[in-house]
Amino acid sequence: MLLGRFSPPYISVIVPCGVAVWFIWWLVGYWDEAVTPYAPFGEPTLWNVVVFTMQAGVLAAYLIGPVVGAWLLALQARVRKP
Repeated sequence: MLLGRFSPPYISVIVPCGVAVWFIWWLVGYWDEAVTPYAPFGEPTLWNVVVFTMQAGVLAAYLIGPVVGAWLLALQARVRKP
């Protein structure tokens, strides 16, 4: 909460956006490394897309969930000043 109170307001937008950009960049690389080489004839099957989507969703919940929670906590610290 101390970081949310004394950091500039734009940091509360930069950090979640930076994590989201990094996550999307990582997903594109993961798709190229883990799905595309094993796809028959270079085209992924429906099962490959479903498994990739489930893995990306679980990873997003573990990575982006805490970032959004910390972001909301920092916004609350700014709004509620003693």
